Formats: sequence, structure tokens, C-alpha cells
Amino acid sequence: MASRLMPAACCFRRFSGAGSRTSSLRGRPRLRGAGAGFGSVLAGHHGFPVGTHGISQYDTFPNGSLRGIAATGDQLTIANQIFPVQPVTALVYVCGPSPNAIDFTFSGMGTPSAVVQLAIQAAIHYEFLTQGEPIAGSSVDLSDIETAIAGISGTAGFVINVPTGNIVNVTGELPTLGTITYHP
Repeated sequence: MASRLMPAACCFRRFSGAGSRTSSLRGRPRLRGAGAGFGSVLAGHHGFPVGTHGISQYDTFPNGSLRGIAATGDQLTIANQIFPVQPVTALVYVCGPSPNAIDFTFSGMGTPSAVVQLAIQAAIHYEFLTQGEPIAGSSVDLSDIETAIAGISGTAGFVINVPTGNIVNVTGELPTLGTITYHP
């Protein structure tokens, strides 16, 4: 009886192809789901019966509790994009990385103008954007940040005191710019 719950499109793909055996089976899959017992129960749910509150019976554990948490906000936007193209039986989780604030302390250039400070922030942000990832095993190279800042007019003689080395990427977190402190 489990085959009665398969969506018609899935069954059709399964039996399609060349050959006399598959040709004789082509008509049957199209009729699945069109019978009296299916109708509105399966409509709009890719051939799977709906349980209570519009939730497919396959989205719950045998005890009736939900397999996942309903998406909201940005996750709902992503879920709405994934839903039409995901396999019917997939349970897809989407999570956003947490920010990992990295503080910086500079010396040797005094307190730069507001324009130079914005340029320094943009340079650091760019390096975090290009090298930061929420997976351990890589890092943001401090030398790349130094090179980017050295190219900004008004930063001659600067020294990065904090952080003291490459910024290690942490699982589940993305590096973000924390507080910047300037010492003479």
C-alpha cells in the first residue's frame, strides 16, 4: 500500500524510459492519485496526505510530535525558496552563523580622521567578508588586513596590537568587526 502514497510525478519518472516493459506501465502511474480516495487530501502536498493543521504526516515522528521547528523570518524566506525544488522527503535545516566580534587596537598613527576610520573599517570588513567562514580549519590572514590598511592614505606608521595573529575561523561563527581603539 505504500506505493499508493507516492506522488504521480515520482512514479512516472520511475517507470519512464525505452522498452516494451516500461511502455506498458506508462499509463498506470498517471492514474495514481486520481482515484476517489485521494482527491483533496493529496492536492497541494505533492501526493502526500495531510495530517492535522496542514502538516504532512511525514513531518512528524510516530508519536505525533513535529520533526522540526516551523521557520520564521529570514529562515521562512529561505524555506519558501527551497520548498518547490527540494525532494519530497527531505527535512532541510537552515541556520545563520553567529557573529564573532573581533576587536582591534592600533598604535603609531594617532587618532585618524573620521574618513580614514571609515576606510579602515571597510578594509577590515572586506577581509572578513572574503576570508571569514563559519567552518573551523581556516583563518583570516592578519597580513591581508595590514596590506589593505597600508593602502589607505593617512595610516602611515600604524601597528596592529590586537589581534596579535591570524584570526581563526570558528565553527558556527563569522568574524565581524568589534571595537577599534586607536593609541598614539
